[in-house]
Amino acid sequence: MEQILDNTNPTIQEVRDWGFNENVVFIDQDEDLVLHDVEYIQILMELASDTNCPKNNYCLNTLQHFTQVHLARRNTSIIFEIENCITQYDGMISKEVEKWKGMFFYLLDLMRNPQQIDEQIAEGIAHYLVVGDFTIRHFQKLGTIGENMIEYLASTESYKEYIYIDLQTSFWQVSKYNRLDRI
Repeated sequence: MEQILDNTNPTIQEVRDWGFNENVVFIDQDEDLVLHDVEYIQILMELASDTNCPKNNYCLNTLQHFTQVHLARRNTSIIFEIENCITQYDGMISKEVEKWKGMFFYLLDLMRNPQQIDEQIAEGIAHYLVVGDFTIRHFQKLGTIGENMIEYLASTESYKEYIYIDLQTSFWQVSKYNRLDRI
């Protein structure tokens, strides 16, 4: 039987206990959003890396989604806090968490050190930022704007998110629901 805690501000120990109890949820809907805070990065890395944790995939999904949102919107203040949390984590890391961490640092490096990329890399970045490994959305290239900007769309029946990537600078920009007229 599922137990709903109605807890929107859990402690680290409560998150650890939650991770090992399949029948406990913090809130009834959008539970992962409760954990969308830098204070939970390290405990989520720990739980996602623990093969004995029944919610390890859910924790990895939460990590990926939280970081995708901030990377996609280039929210540098939060991104740098996330970077610090990841860098300071000294626990064991699973192969899947290492992959997530590697992608985070790769995208962070592109933000810090803009560089020319090819269309295949741009598509991989776009897909990761607006779809990722855990979301089900239709993803497609809409076309090229000018010589260097590629426009992609991630969508469901009720959701649209556009992402634009400049092949010359690796700069990306996202827009929910509406295409950008000017970049």
